Amino acid sequence: MATILAIGFITIVELKDGEKGDRGDKGDKGDRGDDGTNGKDAVEFIVSNAPLVFDTDENGVVSASVSKTATIQVMRSGKNITSEVSNLFPSNSNMGCGKPTLTKQTGGIDVTISGASINKDSTLGVSVTSGYVIVYMAIGSTLYSQQIPFLVNLAKFTGTISADNKKLRTDYTELTNRVGAVETDVNGIPIKTQGELTKYTSTIEQTAREISLKVSTAVVERRNLLPGSAFRKQGEGCGFMKAKILCSQKFEGTNIALADKPQAGGLCWGGGYSRNIHVTKGKRYTLTFMARVLSGSADVLCEIRWEKSATDASHPAGYAGPAGSATLGVEKIQSAEGWHLYQRSFTVPANAAYEWVAVWCIKSNSSTANQQVCFAHPILIEGDAKDYVSWGLSPNDYNYIGGNLLDNTRKFAKAGNLTRMDASVVTNVSYNNGCSVIYANATSKFIEMAQWSVAPFIKKDEDYMFSFVAKGSGTLSVFMWNGSNLSIFAEDSESATTKTGVDGARSFNLTSDWKRYWVHWRSEGTGLPNYALIRCVQGCKAWVTIPKLEVGATPTDWIEGKSGYVEDSGLAAKMLRTGIDIENGKITATADTFEVQDNRGNITARITDDGFFTGSIYATNGYFDGLVRNRKRVITKENFYEYFEKDTYSGMSDAYNPIWEKIGSNFVIQSTPEDADGAAMYLQLALPTAYPITHPYTDGRYERAREVIGNTIIIRCENGNGITLYGTSRTAPNWDSGDYTGYPYTLKSGYVAYLTCKVKNTGSSSEESGYETIYWERVVRKALP
Repeated sequence: MATILAIGFITIVELKDGEKGDRGDKGDKGDRGDDGTNGKDAVEFIVSNAPLVFDTDENGVVSASVSKTATIQVMRSGKNITSEVSNLFPSNSNMGCGKPTLTKQTGGIDVTISGASINKDSTLGVSVTSGYVIVYMAIGSTLYSQQIPFLVNLAKFTGTISADNKKLRTDYTELTNRVGAVETDVNGIPIKTQGELTKYTSTIEQTAREISLKVSTAVVERRNLLPGSAFRKQGEGCGFMKAKILCSQKFEGTNIALADKPQAGGLCWGGGYSRNIHVTKGKRYTLTFMARVLSGSADVLCEIRWEKSATDASHPAGYAGPAGSATLGVEKIQSAEGWHLYQRSFTVPANAAYEWVAVWCIKSNSSTANQQVCFAHPILIEGDAKDYVSWGLSPNDYNYIGGNLLDNTRKFAKAGNLTRMDASVVTNVSYNNGCSVIYANATSKFIEMAQWSVAPFIKKDEDYMFSFVAKGSGTLSVFMWNGSNLSIFAEDSESATTKTGVDGARSFNLTSDWKRYWVHWRSEGTGLPNYALIRCVQGCKAWVTIPKLEVGATPTDWIEGKSGYVEDSGLAAKMLRTGIDIENGKITATADTFEVQDNRGNITARITDDGFFTGSIYATNGYFDGLVRNRKRVITKENFYEYFEKDTYSGMSDAYNPIWEKIGSNFVIQSTPEDADGAAMYLQLALPTAYPITHPYTDGRYERAREVIGNTIIIRCENGNGITLYGTSRTAPNWDSGDYTGYPYTLKSGYVAYLTCKVKNTGSSSEESGYETIYWERVVRKALP
C-alpha cells in the first residue's frame, strides 16, 4: 500500500512493504536449512516541477503550442533506479487531459502535457481549471502508478490590472452559465435565456491622488522613536561615533552610515551625543537595524543604557540597561550574506527608576580596520518583534529645505562670496522662474565658470551638499580646495564610488537635457578649504544654473536664502511666493493684505494697509486699532510733552490728558515731570472726546472713544514722588474705594498699574436710560525688578 507523504513542488511516495524474498529449503528433521535472501528496500518516487501550471490567452484557452514537463525519479535506498523501469505507459483514465508524452531518461522519467491535450469546458468553451494524468511503470514484477496534477490560470481571461501615472484600474470579469434559469434578474443583474453564457464585469479605479492620500496617511503614523534615522544630515538626533554618512551607496533609497575605524563605532542616540530616548515603564520595545560588512566578518550589537533625564549622560545605573545589562546581544555577520537584519526586544521594568535611555547600534571593538560595517534603517518601536512591519521616520523628522551658503545664485552678480566668474550670463535663457544661466565654451582651455569663497563657514567633519542644474556636452568638474594638501572626502550623484583627495574633485558627463547633479563633500583633514569651484573642461560646452551649497548630506530644493531652513519642502515654494519667510525662529509675512479664515471659509480677521491707519486689523465683530494697530510708546520725562497736553475740562492746572491721535492708546508711562514745587503732576486719562464722556454725540467723538475699548495702558512708576492718576466722574469710577474722582489715586514708586478701558450702561437720572459710559478699570501690582 502506498502513502503520500508530501505534495508540493516535490512529491515523495513511499511503499511500506518491500518485496518478499524466497524462503530456503527445509533441511532434514533436526537440522535447519539456510535462511532465504533478505527482502529489497521499498521503492520511492520523487516528482519535481509539479503541479504543472498553464496560463490561458484572453479567450480563456491554453495555447496548443505550450507544453509543460514534470519529472519522476524512481529511488531505492537513496539511489536512482529509473533505469530498472521495464515497462512505461500512460493511463487512459486521466482527468481533464489527454495522454501525456513520456520520455525515459537516465535520471528520471519526463512527463510532458501539451496545451492541445487539455480539455475545454463543454459549455463555456474555456480550458478546464485543473486535472491530472496517470503514469504506469513496471519495476521487476510489480506495476506502479504516479499521478501528475496540473492547474490552469484564467486570470488573463477573467481579470486585468492596468496602471499609469494617473490611476490604478482593476477589471474583474465573471462568467456565469444559468442553465435552466427562469428568473429574469438576480439583484438587478439581468439573466439571459436558458443555457446562454452571461458575462458580468466590474471595475475598480483608483486615482493617483487617492493612492497618495492613503500612502501619506500611513506615513504620518510614525512609530520610530529614533530621530534622524535616514541620515539626511548631522544634528537631526542621531549621533555618529567613529562613523560617517554615505550618499552614493544607499539602502532602499536612504543614506547609510559607515563605521570604518578599527575601534567600535556606529550610531548613537543620547549618552551625550544627542537627546536621550524616552521609554514607558512596563512596556515592551523592539530595536531593529540593517548591517552589512564590506569584507570578512564583524560583530554587531545594540546597547540600551539608563539615563536620568532627556539630556543627562551620566548612566546613573552604571552600565546596566532595561534588559538587565546594556548589551541586547551580539551577532556575527559575513560579507557574503549582504545586508543582515539585527532585531532584539526588551521590556522596561514596571518599577524602573528611570524613563530615559541611550541607544547604541555599533560594531564591536573586536572588529579591525578591514572590517568596515554599514548601518541602515535603525528603528525602535513600542511593541514586540511581531509588531515590526517596516522602517519609517520618527515623528520628529520633518522634510526641510537647507539654506544656501552661496551668494548671488539667482542672478550671478559678482559680489559677496561669489569671488570669480569667467562664464557669461546668458541673456535669452532662464531657469526656475527667472533664475539666470551661465555659459562657457572651453574651446582651447578650461574655464573657471564660477567660484565662491567658503572659508568662513566650512567646518571639519561636517557634511556639505553641493548641487546644481546643468546641460551641455563634454565634462564639467567641481572642486572644494585651497591650494594646500587637504583631505576632502567626496562622492557624487553619478557613481557609487567614494574618494578622499586634496581638492574633492568630481566630474560629470553632461547631456543635452537639463539635469541636477550633486556632490557630497566632507573635510576630514587638518586644513580647511577656501573655495567651491565649477570648471568647464577644455573641449566642452556647459550651461549651469541654480547652484547651492548646504549643510547636510541630502540635496534639498534650491532657495536663494543663506541662513535658516524651511520645514516641509512641499509647502516651501508656496510660502516663499506668498511672502512668508521663516528664518532663525522668526516668521515674516510680506503682503498688503493678510487674512485669517475659519474652516467654513469665512474671513474672521484681516490685516491690511488702508492708506491711513497703517496695519489696521479688521474682525467680524467690529473694527479695532490702538493696541493692535500701533506700536508701543514708552513715555519718559524727556518726551512726556510730546504725548500729553494740558487739561482744558477739569479746571485743574496741573492735570494732563493724553494726545490720543499720537499716542495710539498703547503706551507705557515710566515717569512724569514735576511741577515747580517738586510735586508730581496729575494724569487725567480722559478719553478721545470732550467731558463728559457719554452718548449721544453726533460729531464722531463717541465712535472714536469706543475704538479704545479693550486696550490696556501700562503705567510703571519710577518716580520717587509717585504718579497721581485723576479722572472725571465718567472715566474713572473704579479708581478709588470712594468711587469718586475727588480722591485721586497715587501710584507709588516701584508699582505698575494696568488700566483697561471698558464700557457699561449707566442709566443715571441726568441721562436717558440705557446710555453707555466708557471708563478705566485699574489693577495694580508690584513691579518686577
